[in-house]
Amino acid sequence: MGVSEQISRTQSARIFESDGVHVERTQKATEFYDTLLGGHSPNSLRPAAGNHRSMGSALLMGAGDFENEDTSTSTSKVMPSPSSQSSPVAQHFSTIEIGKDDMKFSAAHFTVFSAQDRESLHGHTHAVRVAFTGPVGEDGMVENYQVFKKRVRELCNLWDETYLVPGQCRHLKIKEEDDRVLIEHNGVVQDLPKKDCRIIPVRNVTLEELSMLFLRLVVGETNMHDKSWADEKNIVAVSVKISSDGGRGQWATTSWSKQQGFGVP
Repeated sequence: MGVSEQISRTQSARIFESDGVHVERTQKATEFYDTLLGGHSPNSLRPAAGNHRSMGSALLMGAGDFENEDTSTSTSKVMPSPSSQSSPVAQHFSTIEIGKDDMKFSAAHFTVFSAQDRESLHGHTHAVRVAFTGPVGEDGMVENYQVFKKRVRELCNLWDETYLVPGQCRHLKIKEEDDRVLIEHNGVVQDLPKKDCRIIPVRNVTLEELSMLFLRLVVGETNMHDKSWADEKNIVAVSVKISSDGGRGQWATTSWSKQQGFGVP
């Protein structure tokens, strides 16, 4: 048995220096790592047969200690590299959430409460976040999320500095004439330039409706009812979050999942 191995087996503390910091390695710490790794680490990470040094001891040792240790009772001088083993990596799922400074849009609107009551015209800066969930592939990623970022930015640019009009609101009468849009509520008509308006398919311009519409536009209406799209993209769920104050306060979230469909929490 080598001298260093005898030391690693003692119950006393061992002090060594790493990057100028003194680290105390106790037998208790070694046992903790052994317990942590036991039964959870792949076989490729376990010490080879005949190697009396534990995994906890190996993790707590410095690189120099590992190389200089007497390995006369071991079948290998180095730990096997995980990349060189054929043992499969357990599949796990991950959620990526995307929220960039340029994923925002500023728009005017009013919320309609009834046939007689509505807000005054005002505006918000809306921040948008998109999250998607799926199994992590062999390349260590769920999916190339550049396509999602591109689509979100396109929609933000389309709605930025516009007047959002709820095209499905039952309390409004909306009429398009040449280059004008006429919006009537409770006998009062607003006459607006068409180029400044975006008539969108929602019942009200609220965070709840905007997040729902944004999700439909990001994913695509056809894709949301086609599970082959989710299989192709390696995605099991997508959600869109929209805030009304640039991301500092309240948010509304609408989700889609491969199993449950659209709008199910």
